[in-house]
Amino acid sequence: MKRIFIWMLLLSAAYGQVADYIGISTAYESNPAWRICDFLGDFQRLGIELENQKGDFGQVFEPDNLFNINTIAEGEKQLFKKGVFSGYVAYHRQKLGNKLWVHHRNPYIGFPFLLADSSTGDLELNGIHWQLGYSHSLLENKLFLGSQLFYNVDEEMKEVFPKPIIKHRDLALSLGTGYRFGGFVQTGLNYTYFDLEELAATSKYSLDQDKTPIFFKVRGLDNPIIFRGETSEERKQTFVGHNLQLDSKISGLWAKETKLWGEFEMGRIEAVDGGAYPIDQGRMETRKLAFFAEATFSLAGKSELAFRALGVRRFYTADHPDLKIEVFEYKSEKLGGELELLLPLNPHLAMVPKLFGSSQFLKREDKFNGILDYFPSGTWGGSLEIEYTGFSKLNQSLEPGYSMTKIGDKKIFAYNTGWYYNQVTAEEEIFYGTDRLTYWLKYAVSYRFKNNRYILVDIRYQFSDQADNGYFKDARELSAGLKLEIRK
Repeated sequence: MKRIFIWMLLLSAAYGQVADYIGISTAYESNPAWRICDFLGDFQRLGIELENQKGDFGQVFEPDNLFNINTIAEGEKQLFKKGVFSGYVAYHRQKLGNKLWVHHRNPYIGFPFLLADSSTGDLELNGIHWQLGYSHSLLENKLFLGSQLFYNVDEEMKEVFPKPIIKHRDLALSLGTGYRFGGFVQTGLNYTYFDLEELAATSKYSLDQDKTPIFFKVRGLDNPIIFRGETSEERKQTFVGHNLQLDSKISGLWAKETKLWGEFEMGRIEAVDGGAYPIDQGRMETRKLAFFAEATFSLAGKSELAFRALGVRRFYTADHPDLKIEVFEYKSEKLGGELELLLPLNPHLAMVPKLFGSSQFLKREDKFNGILDYFPSGTWGGSLEIEYTGFSKLNQSLEPGYSMTKIGDKKIFAYNTGWYYNQVTAEEEIFYGTDRLTYWLKYAVSYRFKNNRYILVDIRYQFSDQADNGYFKDARELSAGLKLEIRK
């Protein structure tokens, strides 16, 4: 069984890509050229994933509770001697409870131009996403080519007036190549183009309803434009970008295995209002740099020691829609590392202790309103995974763990602020600027029955809390997955 470790939480900052922007975990763009190298045979898999989040430890515009269902059918098949097709289709459904104001699915990607109304209520989302890929081997198993296409459409509806309907259309196309030098060095290059679109429209005003909604056009960290809507409102937000990844793997030299990975991403987010006559509402240029390195060493017996390092840097700048000047800057950086030790106790039992830590900061500067946030912090923690393979048909793993984040010398500059800063931005600053502690417990099991048929189950529980300024907030998350896999 492939081990599950907390380092994936740190990697999500770099590896998330489209998944990080749209909230669909399967929207992951690795280099599709290597898929044929990892191919172990045709397989089909059916699965369902459930996720439930509750608590008041979160951002202002995030829902108080979330229930997510993801039903997926996936597989791989070798139709040609040197070619492998892969893909999946999935139906996802979300229930978001008591979501405040803002219409956008992810208001915390750094984009400062948002549309909101005066209502707070529940939302329901339904959608379908799918992914198709092909990987081909050339030049006697030395040169590999691959492509991958991801597509998502879904619709989100709010239950209270003015009942905004938010539609999403997301596309990502990846083209990759890889080459093997001898039997111990391989390197690959992957390019991804993504185009993410969000369209929000509200109900038309009616005298019979005896209601006139209040809308907010948020432009930064304070002083939104406030108006009463007498007709329907429409906001279109597009995010178009390019992502380039370079990966390599070296086997059998100074370490048992060494992996290196780098990423550069650039994009542009734009918002416009109105349908036939669009009105510019602001734009942002995005840049991201990231790297990952891993070295694994063989020790006495079958023990192994792994070192990992990660760095991520994001830098965004936004222009005012009318003044055509730069009014907002968003910057975040993270540098972290992990140490993992594999200790086989006997042929059926192994322990995997892990220690990790990172240093990061977040900076937001609203140049139009004269507001600056700066939050440096350090995170450290550890976990202990226990792997058990007592029978040939049964594999299990159990992992408890924790992490602690301590805030450093934060800086907040804000003068002559208004109601929006006091009710929204100030609460966000409390979230970013307080210490937090997270515990989790993960369990995974795979059971083989009837030759090459498998049942896979994984369960995760996480508890997070923060205590500051005389009050306590916490959040709880429970997720579970059940899959049936058939291999040939």
